[in-house]
Amino acid sequence: MKRLLLLIILLLPLVGAAQQLNYSGFFDRYENDKEFRTVVLGRKMMEMMSEQTSDREMRRTLAGIEHIKVISTSTYNESFVADARAVTSSSSYKLVSSVSEGGREVSFYVLNTREGKNRLLMLSFSDEEWVVMGIYGQFDVRNISRLTQIHPKTK
Repeated sequence: MKRLLLLIILLLPLVGAAQQLNYSGFFDRYENDKEFRTVVLGRKMMEMMSEQTSDREMRRTLAGIEHIKVISTSTYNESFVADARAVTSSSSYKLVSSVSEGGREVSFYVLNTREGKNRLLMLSFSDEEWVVMGIYGQFDVRNISRLTQIHPKTK
């Protein structure tokens, strides 16, 4: 009985830590840490980007995105990498694609929430840079790669 109680006491902190390893908790943990570079594109930026395209499907995709968050570092941080992998290893996230080339590992995971929204996570790790990008909102995952095709209009 004492061993069981001791085991429960030892495992209790791990249970608490595991509960914090979700999408929001991950970004909250690292976005204000000075060791990391952070970019957050909010709802207003999505609206502004939609004005830069005449493509209706792209406008619909942008209208559904609530935010894009990117956190990166050029200094290896074991906790950062472990936490990112812990979030994606949740049984709810599904691997969409994974590529390993030239010392860089890039993986995309998606989670469909109960609210009908998606959480797309990209993990990109190499010896020189570690990046996690999250996109949240109501969008078709197949259209996300097209975001790179938006270029500012020149006047």
